[in-house]
This record gives sequence, structure tokens and C-alpha cells, in this order.
Amino acid sequence: MKNYYEILGVSKTADNDEIRRSYRRLAMEYHPDRNPDRPDAEERFKEVSEAYGVLTDPAKRRQYDVHLAAGGAGKHRTSDFSYSQEDILKDLFRDPRFQQMFQGILREFQKSGLRSGPHFLKRSFFGGKGGFFIGGLFLFGSLAGPALLKSGKKALPEGKTLLRSLGDSLGGLLGMRAASDGAPVPARVALMAQGADLLPWLDVTANVTLGARLRGARPDLARARDILARTGLSDHAHKRPHALSGGQRQRAALARTLMEDRPLVLLDEPFSALDAGTRAQMQELGAHHLAGRTVLLVTHDPGEAARMGHAIHILGADGIETVPAPAAAVPRPVDDAETLEVQGRLLARLRAQGAAA
Repeated sequence: MKNYYEILGVSKTADNDEIRRSYRRLAMEYHPDRNPDRPDAEERFKEVSEAYGVLTDPAKRRQYDVHLAAGGAGKHRTSDFSYSQEDILKDLFRDPRFQQMFQGILREFQKSGLRSGPHFLKRSFFGGKGGFFIGGLFLFGSLAGPALLKSGKKALPEGKTLLRSLGDSLGGLLGMRAASDGAPVPARVALMAQGADLLPWLDVTANVTLGARLRGARPDLARARDILARTGLSDHAHKRPHALSGGQRQRAALARTLMEDRPLVLLDEPFSALDAGTRAQMQELGAHHLAGRTVLLVTHDPGEAARMGHAIHILGADGIETVPAPAAAVPRPVDDAETLEVQGRLLARLRAQGAAA
């Protein structure tokens, strides 16, 4: 039986701060790139995360302590610890508090020249199988500090991170096997990642209609032209990404997301590269096109959260804090008194979290 206390080198009375410090040190020590001649380094790298996942989860730790005191017999006995390594790691990487802490470790990996990308992490922790999402509120993206999460008319049941992957793994990431209408989640999701991620060898029109081409379907060019016109890109339809400004590339990525017309939409800072006037226009366009859909939007902008959110949550070191949204319909007028009040309250909370970090 594994002794998680010994794996992390902490006592049975260790608190979360002590466990966290030990985990950060050991994660750096056992990174496989630092141990090319140690065949057990990769397993140790995984085990310290497994141990951290158990000892910082109150329910798992209580069950494990009982299991340890009883001598830790077979996994399937009623009184025994009942979590597999895979279960523990999946739960751990869904925890927004761990994700925020792990972002700091990833930055340390990068500064030391160690691998830290999603492919390496997915292989290291999950054997290359399934989806791996890390980076702030869902997986998949980069958050340097507290984030604001906004959802559409219906909130995602268990959304807890930034999403960087489309496909069948999404349902598992969100903790959902089916949506509220009973239908499966896969193939019903559109994602706009933080970077525009346009294919450099395709022009704007081809990038916007990429989803249909990948599915082997005929692109709806008339609809694409309409969306490009609404996003102010008609004159750039045949340009390649290198000929666009950063804001134009972001609008092209937004147009591609709107083209998909999916009931679940994930947006990671979709308006961050736009000037104030264009940002307001694109927010209004997005609200119009995505009305009635479930939308998860991550932003660092309190004003955007106050203007666009049906439900507003702040993700910080202590978990998720819900802030009541203004009563006016989305998108709210930028000079709406209640919207400005909520914006100020959000900014105050973010500043307080930053000061406490």
C-alpha cells in the first residue's frame, strides 16, 4: 500500500500549506527531464501528484487515514480507500484551486527549460489517453491571476476550468455525460481559445469555414460572408493571418466560433485584443448570435463580466465566489448604474485577492 505521507515527506498532522510546499519541491525534483537516468522518475512525478490529490482533499484524506490505520488491505473492501490513481488525478486536475497553484509550477518548469506543455502533461499523468486541461478556469489556456467566469442562460453543471480541447474528452472534463436535454455533450461544443489559432496557410474565409471542411461538409459561404460582414472583416476575407492585425485575427476566430452554431460555447478571453469600441460591438454581436445557448466565458475584465454575465463567478485561491449579476438584459448598457456598481464590486474583489496572494 502506498504511504502518501512518506511520498510527500510530511507528517500525518501536516496542514495544506506544508503539503503544498513539499509538493512544489518534489514536482521540480522528479520532473523526468531532470532525471534522464532514473527510470522511476516519471512514476515518482505522478505519485507525488497522486499523494497531493489525496492529502489536500478532506474527504479522501479521512478515508485514506482510516484505510492506513487498518493496514490497507484490498481496494474493494467496504472500509478501504476506494480511489484509483486515475480517479485521484482526474479529480485533482478538475480542482480550480490546484489548477491555479499548478500554473505557478508550470512557470517554474518553463523557466528551468523543462517540458510543461499539454502533450507532456497528458502523457505523464494519464498515459496519453483522454483529455488534459489545465490553466485557470478550464483547461486549457493561461490565467495569471483571478479570473471571472460567466455563463449563459443555463449554467454548465460542473464547469471548473479553461478548455483547450474539442472532442469527446470534453464531457469527461466537465463532469457531464449528457446535457440538460439528455443528449450527449460531444460534437455539440464550439471553442474559441485565448489565441486566435488561425491556420496560416488559409485565408480568412477558409479559416472561418474550417469546421465544415474538417467534417467533410460543404461550407455555407453565404453565411460565412454574412458573419464576416458583421465582424467587420468583409474587406479582409481573402487575406491570410499574417496580413491581419491582432484584433482582426481575434475577430476572425470569433467568426469561426459563431459559424459552428453549437448549443455549448466556450470562450476564453474572446475580446481581449480589441479596442474599447470594437470590443463593445463584438460583445453585442456575440450576445445576439449566442442567445439561448449555454456559454462559458472567461475574462479578466470586470466591466465585461458585469455587462455580459447572466451568472458571474470569481475564481480565486480559495475557490469560486459568486457575485449577483445586474438585473438588466445582456448585453447591458455600458452606463447602466447597476452594471457600473457590479463592475466596481468585482474590481474591488480582484484587487483584494491580488493583495492577499
